[in-house]
Amino acid sequence: MSSRAWTSPIRCARISFMIITPPELQSPAAEIRRWIRDGFRQYGPDPWLFMRELAQNSRDAGARTIEIRAYRDARDREWLEFCDDGNGMTRQTAKNYLFRFYASSKEKTSGAAGRFGIGFWSVWRFGPSMLRIYSRHKRNAWSVEVDAEFRVKELTPAQLEPGTRVILQRPAVFENETSFQDAVMQAASHYCRHLMRRRPAHRSLPVKVNGHPVSRPLRPAGHFGHSFRYRHISGGAALGEIPEVRVFSGGLPVWRGTSIAEITGEEERQATTRISAHSLYPVIWMECPGIKVNMSRRHPIHGTRLALLRRRGEKEITRLFSRILDQGEGRSPAERVRDGLENLACFLRGRTWLKAGLILLLLIPAEIILLRRLPAPGNAPVLERLTREDIHYTRTTVDDNAVGAAPDLTYSPQTTLYFRLFSAQKFDSKRGFVYSPGIAEKVPETGRATESIRVRLETTGAPDSLLPCPSGLEVDRSSLRWNSEPLRANLRRDSGARLIDLPPGKKGQLHYTCFPAEQANRLNANHRRILLSLPPRGEWPGEIRTLVGKARNLTIPQRVTLVKDFIAQKLIPEPAEDTALRFRRLEAQDWTRRVLTIGRGDCDVINGFAVLLLRHLDIPARMGIGWVGTNGRLAPRLHAWIEYHHKEWRYLDLSIPPSLSPADSIAPTPTDPISDSQSYWIPVLVSAAFAGLVLVIFLLRRKRRIKHDPERDAVLSRLVLGALLYPGRWGSRSSLWTSAVLPCMNGSRISLRRALARIHVKGLFCASPGNPIARRSRRILDAGNPHFRHLYRLIYGIVDLDTVAEAGINPVMPLDLEKDHLLERLTVLGKKMKRRGWRVGVTGNPEAMPPQWIDISSLGKRLPSFWRRPVLAISVKHPAYTRAAAKVNRHERETIFALINNSLGEAPVLFGHTFEVPSCLAHRFLKNQS
Repeated sequence: MSSRAWTSPIRCARISFMIITPPELQSPAAEIRRWIRDGFRQYGPDPWLFMRELAQNSRDAGARTIEIRAYRDARDREWLEFCDDGNGMTRQTAKNYLFRFYASSKEKTSGAAGRFGIGFWSVWRFGPSMLRIYSRHKRNAWSVEVDAEFRVKELTPAQLEPGTRVILQRPAVFENETSFQDAVMQAASHYCRHLMRRRPAHRSLPVKVNGHPVSRPLRPAGHFGHSFRYRHISGGAALGEIPEVRVFSGGLPVWRGTSIAEITGEEERQATTRISAHSLYPVIWMECPGIKVNMSRRHPIHGTRLALLRRRGEKEITRLFSRILDQGEGRSPAERVRDGLENLACFLRGRTWLKAGLILLLLIPAEIILLRRLPAPGNAPVLERLTREDIHYTRTTVDDNAVGAAPDLTYSPQTTLYFRLFSAQKFDSKRGFVYSPGIAEKVPETGRATESIRVRLETTGAPDSLLPCPSGLEVDRSSLRWNSEPLRANLRRDSGARLIDLPPGKKGQLHYTCFPAEQANRLNANHRRILLSLPPRGEWPGEIRTLVGKARNLTIPQRVTLVKDFIAQKLIPEPAEDTALRFRRLEAQDWTRRVLTIGRGDCDVINGFAVLLLRHLDIPARMGIGWVGTNGRLAPRLHAWIEYHHKEWRYLDLSIPPSLSPADSIAPTPTDPISDSQSYWIPVLVSAAFAGLVLVIFLLRRKRRIKHDPERDAVLSRLVLGALLYPGRWGSRSSLWTSAVLPCMNGSRISLRRALARIHVKGLFCASPGNPIARRSRRILDAGNPHFRHLYRLIYGIVDLDTVAEAGINPVMPLDLEKDHLLERLTVLGKKMKRRGWRVGVTGNPEAMPPQWIDISSLGKRLPSFWRRPVLAISVKHPAYTRAAAKVNRHERETIFALINNSLGEAPVLFGHTFEVPSCLAHRFLKNQS
């Protein structure tokens, strides 16, 4: 054991393994403690904060488990050991970063929680009289001991496995060992119970204290709880009596608040206290590694991830509310779609760019219809003759001088088809696949004429003319017509090409029909041998040998998929001029190795290499050469594709066809039926179905019926109460505001947002079943529901019709007007106000009640005429009325105005334009008084 000292601990704010105390400093230990005290001033008063910092360092070091031991020895000393099995650290790393203020080796490490270089110093909050560190990084082990005066001495390395162990020892502070262990368990549970591993992310990092696990899943306890994970964000949501939003980074607590809006500072942070025992609020915990935080790790810094975190929190709150609505008998699909559309409309409010995007999305089908119905451009070069001399194919390479013309050919139905001219079946190790005439094939005589393709070809006649025919189809001999006259010509097949003798030198129109022939799908032994011919095995590259080994036990469709994946990884479709130049430079090299070396090519290189791979996997294949047909015309450039045999001929294209974008679909396989239906009708049908769905949902709006579910209504009433008390806890875009949750007397429900809007427009009422005034209406809430009854009476502005009915209000009788001068003046004044007038009613309830305004006129014309205007309900026994009646003879105007004005403050059933009555009255009184 050797002792060393440090160099300039105050100026550099660091501890190293060489202790040299400067002579001008009396107490370097006191100075270091001042540094520590000032550095952790904003961290808070918790003395166990170092548990979080040590756990953070272990996580960043890639630890898989963390062990914490707390015990007390016979000399009344408390020991705390913090061990992990991470990567450990070297002596130099500890010297440069661990024992140095504001120096961190993780500033550029992605996913690291600590970046400030000060967290380890928090261990001195424990008040240790001795600190020991044992660490091992790969084969390098070291250990050191630091006493209370910051004197350092090296120890014999005792760390056998990679990782780090920190040991703290101090004089006993707690009464006994059990109290000390309980405090350590509580601190570890607070800071480390949700700790996550750095890699793989979102996986729990087990933490044990004296052998007892403290790790818990990141999911709050409460009603209707669920977990979620979206990309790099995970967590859980539930319902609780206290609104709470907690944010974690790497499983370490970062922030705590009461609403999602507080995360980005849009709302002032509130205390998380119990607001009401009868209300429920969302409780959501979210984990997002890589959130930027301040030095104390108590406040996240605004950024992209924090904004994503808030949006995810809002969506999970909406999902939580949807889970509540789905409880019990649940909602119908139409109701769910309707709620979704309402949420979408709420989300699009104020987002012009999203509205524009939706409009463009709806215009795409119409654009597709117009573009597909437009005729093909007629200014492309046209091939006059189709003979072997005019069109020859000698090698498989990128040719920037390829034929850029097509014959004048039209066909119907106007589907996407591949018109084969001939097939490249023979493989040459230097040139690739080439067209080799001389392989005669039999032409089928019959087929399914109901699924035929009608072709018109304008060409110049010549012997051995090539006849374009869609892949997988055959030419019907009986349909051949030359200039509208039947043509009896010798039709034959040679190496996949259809040859016919036309009148030489004459220009005309050839009409013929192509049909799916069953005989064409058969493959004889000789033809199969040709389509499986390969170069010698010694010339196979290593990649092909590996591919063959993988495909031994696979089916034919799985082998085809394997070839597609191989081509997608190795080759890029690129018919550029520099690619063609590279092929010409490497012309002496083997064709297979040349393609793999360049890694690029046009259609015949990409598809030709795929044909070679299919043959290696024992699948008969060849390369078709011809034109791609779209919208009844041919694209003006030769194209190559793949044809392989599995029970019948199939074909595919792994390159980009000419005049087609990569997003366009490839032509159907020959096994698919060919019909006369136009493909551009598909967008029309999709648009019509979407419009019909919107119409059905709109028609179902007024016929929705939500069956009574007591358990769900109990939860919904508590949620609505919480939203009314503190709206920000649910957020302004939550579906709680837009979903129909408030039951009405007619069996339907309305949303909370619509109910609050009706209070200020036409009024909102609540009543119990059997109320004589109530009429079955959507604007009358069902106060007979035991869960919502008290909630309705707490909403300011709702007219309680039960209270009106209990008051027993009746029109003033003429005899009463003669006896009571104040009643007579109020009645006359109400009639003179015309449109804004009112009526006066006398309560029959024996209990005295103050004057009140009651307005239920918006319920409709079915009401008695007395209630079709606002009513001033008066109890003649109430002291306020008796005092006014005594003064009315002396100060009539002032007394009436004061009575009406005071009735507004007393009325619990006010809403809407009743506030306009005293304003007009005041203006009239003041005018007369002046």
